[in-house]
Amino acid sequence: MKTNFKLITGMLFLSVTFMSLSVLTQPVAADEKDTEHIIFTEPIMVAGTMLKAGTYKLSWEGPGPEVQVTFSKNSKTLVTTAATLVLEAGQYDGAVKVRTVAGDSKILEAISWKKKSLVFQPQS
Repeated sequence: MKTNFKLITGMLFLSVTFMSLSVLTQPVAADEKDTEHIIFTEPIMVAGTMLKAGTYKLSWEGPGPEVQVTFSKNSKTLVTTAATLVLEAGQYDGAVKVRTVAGDSKILEAISWKKKSLVFQPQS
């Protein structure tokens, strides 16, 4: 009888523990954002906003392919723009693809990391 009581108590404890863990971790997973950092070595235009040379945090939500990417620096959002998330292995980590326009201005086209890339919508 004692063995059955211990077994039932143990099973009850485990089921309550697993239920608690699943309930507590679910909201955290829903709030997760993908983030990366990128260093621009020269000023670059992103969605009509000129970003100075420096390190920026990029964040986006969702599995893709279409995502909204936010560029921030020192916890301040500077610009949010649409991009296509491409999940495939790449040769470079933090490679930036730009297009040069009149006056030697650089417009961001894509950023590639080891396992993913963000391809930005063309800007005129």
